[in-house]
Amino acid sequence: MVFTKGIDADTVVLMAARASRTENQVVIDTAIVGMLDDPKEARAGVREIHFLPFNPTNKRTALTYIDGEGKWHRVSKGAPEQILHLAHNTSDIERRVHAVIDKFAERGLRSLAVAYQFPKERNRPGGPWQFIGLMPLFHPPRPDSAETIRRALNLGVNVKMITGDGARMRVNISLFSVWSLLVNYQFLKMVTSNSDVDHRGRISGT
Repeated sequence: MVFTKGIDADTVVLMAARASRTENQVVIDTAIVGMLDDPKEARAGVREIHFLPFNPTNKRTALTYIDGEGKWHRVSKGAPEQILHLAHNTSDIERRVHAVIDKFAERGLRSLAVAYQFPKERNRPGGPWQFIGLMPLFHPPRPDSAETIRRALNLGVNVKMITGDGARMRVNISLFSVWSLLVNYQFLKMVTSNSDVDHRGRISGT
């Protein structure tokens, strides 16, 4: 989903790929760079100046680079709230951004936000950040999650799920694991009821 005029979906993907590692990649970087026709496009025609790796505090990555004409650019991808915080027009787009995130979550998709900035040089803030787009990501539980939950339940363990995801995403993750366990409809209905989801993202019985 694109949020800036003059930007298309392909450009959002390219900017996200530029804000990704091209070597020693984590899974999310591999997936994003793999969306390009040629993974080499992520660094084609640019000179990397500085890469900001992901950390649990900032929850985003960023790349500062110079293009073939000598112009400076900075791109960042990460958790939508962190990228929204960077944007110069947060109040104008926040409601729309959250609406798109909710739509993605209803389909079991996480959201990754992408922003862009014209810096003057490496260590200077530069111009205002532009929130350019949201990308949906499918990141299901590990393949062995259902079996692990099954074994824990058979041992009498009251399994909980703790996550920083929003309510819609929490329910989808739980349903994915529960469906894998082939439980009956009544249990699915119980899991998705509002009373079973608390503010810490825990869903009883999953």
